[in-house]
Amino acid sequence: MADHGDDGWLYHLPAFLDEMHETGAHSVRENVDVELGGVLYHHRGARVPAFNATFVPSGDDAETFDLELDGVGSRSAWVRFDATREWDFFLTRAPGDAPCLAWMCDTEFHEEEAEQFGSKQESIAMMRFSFGVYLQSPDAWPDIEQQARETDAPCFVYRPGGRTLVPEGDLAEYESVLPPELLDGTAPPFLGVVAAEVDTDA
Repeated sequence: MADHGDDGWLYHLPAFLDEMHETGAHSVRENVDVELGGVLYHHRGARVPAFNATFVPSGDDAETFDLELDGVGSRSAWVRFDATREWDFFLTRAPGDAPCLAWMCDTEFHEEEAEQFGSKQESIAMMRFSFGVYLQSPDAWPDIEQQARETDAPCFVYRPGGRTLVPEGDLAEYESVLPPELLDGTAPPFLGVVAAEVDTDA
């Protein structure tokens, strides 16, 4: 464990993927030692409100793993990651923020963060990462769930400075700030994303 301020901390979870393969799935709700109301999945500028997030091995060759989200309302979301990368998982909390399960591969770190930080640990301690599941408390979750049910948009939009915008409908006006893999495009190869989909049936 590393301490990062008054109520900030960081745990490295080196066996996370091994445990997922051994059990066949890793449910965030069932495996985190915090009281949980719901989650917000953070994906490069998008945030998906969900009741739970589950990591599962995908494919017979173990070369990929999936994150599946039990979205609020009619939302559905999943992301497939390249398991052959060198991934590190962390449970972290920035002062004043919700705890977050975050993960990063070596290629993302070297491409985007290595000039500023000496390690993945330092980068994630400063909340610099592309992928994370924010663990919302039972007190905070009802407001998030209500916001989610008041829009047909498949995700919220996170902006620099800590603002989370709630689109009123589709994501057309936010296309310039959302990652292309969530808009029928592809992610930069260094991120380790094989495929992604965030959608709503509404």
